[in-house]
Amino acid sequence: MTLGEKIKVERNKLQISQLKLGELLSVTQQAIGKWEKNLAEPDATNLKKLSELFHVSTDYLLGCEYEKNPITNRPPSDIANNFVKEFGSLFSEENYIKLSRLYKLMNEQQIIFALGILSGMLEQSGIHVKGITY
Repeated sequence: MTLGEKIKVERNKLQISQLKLGELLSVTQQAIGKWEKNLAEPDATNLKKLSELFHVSTDYLLGCEYEKNPITNRPPSDIANNFVKEFGSLFSEENYIKLSRLYKLMNEQQIIFALGILSGMLEQSGIHVKGITY
């Protein structure tokens, strides 16, 4: 679904006209019409206002997230491709050597602390960590 289609769907969910939405955003009805027809796009300020008004994320409006489709429901190839794209540089030989050297300098308390931080970050991202060993 395009940005314009999402704006129209969300506006209709609120049962408001283009005119009323324009008034709420301080833009013209014509601007709303152009957005909904994908002839123009709202600027960042209006995009944020739309997301707040519609109670959706700007990522959803821009098509940057999977609507009601958590990562566990996404195809494995999609997950793997995104993982490699986002984290590939972490697995370079150069970074591996740097991290290995750093790890060797850490004492047990520092290792447990670092693993705790990583575990917390994963949990916040929806990745449940049952147990970590080192």
